[in-house]
Amino acid sequence: MSDNDVPELRSAGRDTLRTLAYNGAAAAVGIITGIIVAKTLGPVGKGQFSGLNLMQAGISSVTSGFGAAITYYLTKGQRSLADLLRPLAAIVAVLSIVIPALLLAWGAVFGMNPVIIVFAATAPATLVVAWQQGIYLGLNRVKSFNTQVLGFAVFLLLTVAGALIAHLGLLGAMWAWSICVYGAAVVVVVRAASALRGDSTWSFGDALRALIGYGARSAVAGVLGFLNYRIDSLVLIAFLGAAGFGVYSVAVSAGEILFRIPRAVATATTYHVGAASMEASAATTAKSIRTCIAVVVALALPLFVLAPWLIDLFYGARFADAAPALRILLPGIVLFVSAGLFSPFYSFQMGRPMIVFYLGVFMVVVQTGLGVWLVPLLKLNGAAIASTATYLTSAVVVTTHFCLLTKMRWYDVWVLRREDLTSLRRLFGRRGASDRPSSGR
Repeated sequence: MSDNDVPELRSAGRDTLRTLAYNGAAAAVGIITGIIVAKTLGPVGKGQFSGLNLMQAGISSVTSGFGAAITYYLTKGQRSLADLLRPLAAIVAVLSIVIPALLLAWGAVFGMNPVIIVFAATAPATLVVAWQQGIYLGLNRVKSFNTQVLGFAVFLLLTVAGALIAHLGLLGAMWAWSICVYGAAVVVVVRAASALRGDSTWSFGDALRALIGYGARSAVAGVLGFLNYRIDSLVLIAFLGAAGFGVYSVAVSAGEILFRIPRAVATATTYHVGAASMEASAATTAKSIRTCIAVVVALALPLFVLAPWLIDLFYGARFADAAPALRILLPGIVLFVSAGLFSPFYSFQMGRPMIVFYLGVFMVVVQTGLGVWLVPLLKLNGAAIASTATYLTSAVVVTTHFCLLTKMRWYDVWVLRREDLTSLRRLFGRRGASDRPSSGR
């Protein structure tokens, strides 16, 4: 199936290009923020600050299932934002009490620290921010979401840098992060309010049950997705502490720059994947994966070669051990690009997020076992090996299942086609020599 057979792919492609541009800018700003924190606070301070982000990602993964539910009911479910407003407000109110209470109870038992205090104070805003993607994509407002992502990165850089320049130390940087999250939450609420049209036609009880039912299933998959991305870091913290995690976080953050490419594509195509026919949705998914893999490989190769020099240049000798870990992570990152692009197909086209859940359980078991075995032996490199081995396994499993379901062949998903190159040229304003569709093989 070619671009000409699926008109939605062309608009999705334009959204992808814009999303990549915004995400690329946000990634660059985020790197600068990380460098400033690392150079100012060292490995231990970098590890603690990254721990705050790790906690945000963890809590967000638990609650982001509601964001997925928002997208599903705004696309496939054909509901309006007004239908979802009251139940979502009730969920926010309850979780804004429960999450800080649980965090403070944990701190009382195991020891209070600044990360727990700052995050507990910021929990209500993190809930809203965790759902921003679901809201924007469900409304097909990709541009607004992109603006939000870049704006947050810039605001965070300015506030964190200001706190460190003012000699407020790690705690000041953490509270600067909190201010940014609250600012982002306010923007989401204002923009969502502007999209409200008409009155609700869905009863509060029915809407609440539907959101909780779908959200709970998606949340489990979200938690597993978080563990798949972060279990290496959690195991490493357990064995090596904040300093080791601070160094490893440099490798992870450098490698995750590449993950922004499939995330951008998933952001741009989620609406089309959820709202289109089964055949068109599968075609969009396969094309997205083929194109992303090619782009990520092209970027990963120079990063692999230059890793030691780049880390020494920007972070200094204290973070040198991040270079070999990054090199080990890169092949796994290339393979794992597909996971984030398969997920919208299963969740929003098929309405079966439990498929993502089953894959996630398998991956967490594999990665945890490998991490516990390898980190004590090989330290940072052990965590990286565990991740790459797990990503390889997951890519094989999920590709096999997708192909059986859609009747596609593995090379339809992984091998770049001439029409994909034509699409890329078209995105950048250049016409290929021929726009004829390929044979499909």
